[in-house]
Amino acid sequence: MPVELLQPLRNLRKRARSLAKTIDSDHESFQVKDGEPEPYYYRLPSNPAKSGDPPSVTPTCTAWMAFCAARSLSKCFGKANSLASIERAYTTILSEPWDTGRLPQNNAFTVAVVARAAGLLMNSHPGGSLDIETIERTQENFELKYEPNKKPVLDKNQPINDNWRQCNNKPITSVLASFLENPKDSLALNPFPASPTIGYWMIDAASRLEVKFKPAAAEELAVWAGSEFRRQHSLVASRHQAMMDPVALAMSACACKALSRMADPDGGLYAALKKSLFPSDAELESGVREFFTKQNAQSGVWEKYFPIFHYPASGPNHCWHFEVLEAVISEFPALLNEENILIKLDRSLGWLESNRLHFRHEGKTYSGWNAGGDIQAMRRGEPESWPTSVAHMFLARLGDRLDECIHSTVLEKLGDRAREMPKDGGESWRKYMDSPFLKAQECGLPENRNSVQKLIEAEILAPAEGDARTNCISSHFTLSRRRSAVLFGPPGTSKTTLCKSVAKRLGWHFVELSPSDFLGGGLEGIYDKVTEIFEDLLDLYGVVILFDEMDALVQSRDANEKETPGGAIDVTQKLLTTSMLPKLQRLNEGGRAIFFMATNYIGNFDGAIIRSGRFDLLVHMGPPSTAEKCKKLAAWCRDEDEKDVGQARKAIEAALSDEDDRERFGRFTFGEAGKFFYSLVLSKDSTTTAKAISSTDKEEIKTQVRKWAKSKITLSDETKTEGALAEFESDAVRVSIQ
Repeated sequence: MPVELLQPLRNLRKRARSLAKTIDSDHESFQVKDGEPEPYYYRLPSNPAKSGDPPSVTPTCTAWMAFCAARSLSKCFGKANSLASIERAYTTILSEPWDTGRLPQNNAFTVAVVARAAGLLMNSHPGGSLDIETIERTQENFELKYEPNKKPVLDKNQPINDNWRQCNNKPITSVLASFLENPKDSLALNPFPASPTIGYWMIDAASRLEVKFKPAAAEELAVWAGSEFRRQHSLVASRHQAMMDPVALAMSACACKALSRMADPDGGLYAALKKSLFPSDAELESGVREFFTKQNAQSGVWEKYFPIFHYPASGPNHCWHFEVLEAVISEFPALLNEENILIKLDRSLGWLESNRLHFRHEGKTYSGWNAGGDIQAMRRGEPESWPTSVAHMFLARLGDRLDECIHSTVLEKLGDRAREMPKDGGESWRKYMDSPFLKAQECGLPENRNSVQKLIEAEILAPAEGDARTNCISSHFTLSRRRSAVLFGPPGTSKTTLCKSVAKRLGWHFVELSPSDFLGGGLEGIYDKVTEIFEDLLDLYGVVILFDEMDALVQSRDANEKETPGGAIDVTQKLLTTSMLPKLQRLNEGGRAIFFMATNYIGNFDGAIIRSGRFDLLVHMGPPSTAEKCKKLAAWCRDEDEKDVGQARKAIEAALSDEDDRERFGRFTFGEAGKFFYSLVLSKDSTTTAKAISSTDKEEIKTQVRKWAKSKITLSDETKTEGALAEFESDAVRVSIQ
């Protein structure tokens, strides 16, 4: 997506979120309060549920779906989000008549709503913890009889003849399978033909509930969905004003897409799709684009085309605009990358903003939307519960899809600063050379956290893996434990390598930023650049971020004042550090990314930067110990014979048996150790590192290690009293779990 669309995307998301915030209060007014332990809902403010009334199936299931889509089911079923409560509520729905608007008992429309609610409820509790797909319907297979001012009762003289409507003693998965075996007949309603809208809802439910189809049924469903899409696409493309139905076109495209989504390559449905010459994704997307071209540019919604069916008591029922949009953005999220589609969605959002209703009845305020099917309620200015729920489903889906678009656009904007790190099964993490904390006990660290790798593993990496297993990486992903660290230590201590290893083990993008990224617009534009970069970072999720060599941007304000009293650069530096504080805190509190800040000397950092709340860990980075270097010697002997590497390892261990010599070699960084080994290769005129080490006398190795340790390495003997080694040893006590 063009980077120029980033701000329009954010503006659209902001408006959607503003409306979506009302989901709880909007539904609370419609909730049955008459001693019901579970959340049931009624349709109209002027016709509230009375004591003893059965739950209204369609408004209730639609409300549950809205809360599921918004990932806020706890607002509906309470903070405990009790599985038992959900199962009880759904069992009640399975025991009620399914006769929305006096449609026939167990009609396709009501079944689709109940089934899709089951699918969304199941998806809200992954891992099999919720068991509603096995609960059986408890309504005998008879039509309903209606009498004035009385509840409908079963008419024992009129058994249900349609086999797909015979739902008694069947779980919802079996009911769905029966309906979808013969869609041309089962999805038709008095006497309207089979509806793509109802078909999509049922197929989506079947996908979520993992319903399996028999080969013949799969072929029948594939042929119906594909032919329905092609017929609608042809009518709309030919501008057949009398017969075209852009809404049916969009919903048939969604039905086809949902079928493709649930087709296992080894299953009968996949074979059926291939056999039926099923529409390609390109064809389906083309059909959805045609649907968007029919939007009314002034209103932001669509004309009413053909009804799905007629309610016996109240007339035609059309697929509402936001039912279509919810389906379209669920099944075709890639279309949000197109500017023209965003303009259309912007208009539709404007309709919701302009047509929100507020109605006062019996001391209670109701807020939401009306779909326009009940003209009397519309004239009174009453919102209805089910369109309100549908609108919130749409807003939730739109927010999620915009989050995904913004995330991918930010990664694109970052260019080569954001690299994809394919999951490597932990290989990079295993090869990473660990370094011990010199003062682990003084820092209060237990044995299982007494080194860099152990600490990062226990406090950040392992919990993040657990979070990723439990929750898919999406805009709603959050890290439950620590997610940030300051890495401080001398140059060459593998800070960047550590961060990349974390990213590779998780399979997350790796984002690396340096001061030059913040200073790209010059000193005068640095504040705007800081704001822009952090705005981008806050829109990322499931990434590992490294702020590298950031000393200059987060320098101690006190130290800076002492160094450049009264200087203009001091004022700029002070303000810059101050501006970074809340941004780092927001990034940490967001909990959607792991981030590190690397520095050679933590003493330069402002104290407020490294305070708890902005970073969770302070990690002292040192060179790998001698034992670690020997253990992973193969890192310097790539593609060399394992036997030769083993002999070289023994040669080093024999040469450095003295504790002081082991301490000296332990101060060599990874790069310095590599240079040291290469010097042995040159001195022996050897072709391999391992053979050069093995052929060097152990006394010579010892002598060379002492020589290098004296002055050739960063942590040299010469800097013990003042310089790098002195700073390294004094910093060793600053390791902290905050």
